[in-house]
Amino acid sequence: LKSLRHKMIALCSSAGRGEGESGGMKVKPPTLAFERWLARAALRREDAAAKNGIGDVHDPILPSDGTFDVGLARDLARSLPSYEAAKSVAEDMAREGKQAAAKVGKVGRQSQSDDSSESRDVSSLLTQARRKIKDASKAVSSAAKVSRKSLKDFSSNDIDADENTVDVAASLAALRAATRELDSVARDAERIVGCGSSDGQDWDSDKVMISESRRRGIFDV
Repeated sequence: LKSLRHKMIALCSSAGRGEGESGGMKVKPPTLAFERWLARAALRREDAAAKNGIGDVHDPILPSDGTFDVGLARDLARSLPSYEAAKSVAEDMAREGKQAAAKVGKVGRQSQSDDSSESRDVSSLLTQARRKIKDASKAVSSAAKVSRKSLKDFSSNDIDADENTVDVAASLAALRAATRELDSVARDAERIVGCGSSDGQDWDSDKVMISESRRRGIFDV
């Protein structure tokens, strides 16, 4: 996610310098444009899963379908010199997202293969688990931020009700996808340290007590 965000910023900056009147000025994407792009991709995944009657809850939180996002182009057009420049950046981001998702999937498959080997270094697995939890937590925090803003806009704006409804649905779908991914990496960590349900212990998350102070900062990674 971090590299994709930086890629969007770099593409926007390049497009702004290429067409803007002041060639040295850096152009940044509008606030939360990246998060809205992720949210719309999550909504497309849910729609596809509902249509086909199947779905993979372990999908990476990335726009992996390579689809050109009109919403992203419109978003970026608010800061770029022209819609054509914004469209070009959106098309590039669609390709970048698909490539990033394929790379993540390849790493995941390799990790599963490595995990089956008894010679795998446990400390390496724990380091990988910490990194995955950190990334997934940030994704949940980001998706929650977009969801809160979408719900706020929905309650305060009746003019673009249809568009606001789509934004709310997309942001909540992204939040669900992010929390599923965090749950998945948490279960992987359980298996590494041997505290999963397969060991006969009851570690039901509904029964785990978390202090109020820890609960407030649980996703502040």
